[in-house]
Amino acid sequence: MPWGKKAVKPRVLGENRAMAEDLHKAVAETKLMSPPTNCLSPIGDELMRKGLVSFLGVIESEGESGDENTQLDLDSAGMKPAKKAGKAAAVKQRAAESASAQPPVPDAPPEEGVEMIKGHNYFIATVTRSPKVYRGNPFQVEVGLAYGGSWPPDKSIELFRFANRVPLLFQRGACGITEAIVRTDWRNYLLSQPKGSLPVGPMALLVHVASVWVPFTSESKEAVAHYPDIVKEIQLAAQECGRKLATFIRKRKAADYQAQRRSIFELYIEEVAIAIGKITGRKPGPVKKEFLQVAHKVTAAEMKEEQKAMELETREEKRKAKARSEADEE
Repeated sequence: MPWGKKAVKPRVLGENRAMAEDLHKAVAETKLMSPPTNCLSPIGDELMRKGLVSFLGVIESEGESGDENTQLDLDSAGMKPAKKAGKAAAVKQRAAESASAQPPVPDAPPEEGVEMIKGHNYFIATVTRSPKVYRGNPFQVEVGLAYGGSWPPDKSIELFRFANRVPLLFQRGACGITEAIVRTDWRNYLLSQPKGSLPVGPMALLVHVASVWVPFTSESKEAVAHYPDIVKEIQLAAQECGRKLATFIRKRKAADYQAQRRSIFELYIEEVAIAIGKITGRKPGPVKKEFLQVAHKVTAAEMKEEQKAMELETREEKRKAKARSEADEE
């Protein structure tokens, strides 16, 4: 600072705008040592995925007869004891009966991030943010989601809140986690969202806050306080998960569109092959086979082009989000 060694009184600093700006700039450029983060206990991407898969397996097995208050148990997801053969057979029998009684639900094609659970495909994505600091206390935010399957598409998403691996069961509306999810614009990620409410869609969302001191709203420890730093970090994690979800939904829509185009084309292949066979004197079978190969080749090429365009769009969204995050931190 170009003020010399003489101490400057706060009153003088407050009256001198240039000195105040110099001080603000110097504080922003000063690198402070981050607090230790080895005291945090995050769940981790692998255990979050296992917990979601285990929870969805229970929901799919029990169906609508299951307990509506069933909660996610992440700690026991990775170390479940093996079930007895008789119980496993009974569960399989109930699942087979429910599958035969209900019409098949159209699911997403198998691909990266998709888990097959009890005959239904779920897209699962997890995000673990790097540790941050609020009021000198380190904290870390993790978000995981499961989309698709047999979840009702016309109801609000299921939100599961955790603080230091402990589920928060009550006061959801007064929780900062809920506020962060509501403030996230999920319409950018191809989900409908009423104003001031949770998004609507077939999705379960898990949010975990790990910290040495979680700021609860009361002694009952049922809701996280609305700290701006924590709310912002949850929003960033939810947006990152949302970008993965939007990429998956776009891919699925593109695949469905190409399949629909191909099916319409295949409706008339038989008649076209017979007509061309009469004109050229060839058998209709080989002509039909060639047309089918062309149909698959054309739609596959178009899908690759659409996938490249979506990847470029996703990279651009990530770059813009990173730029916004850096600007907010400055």
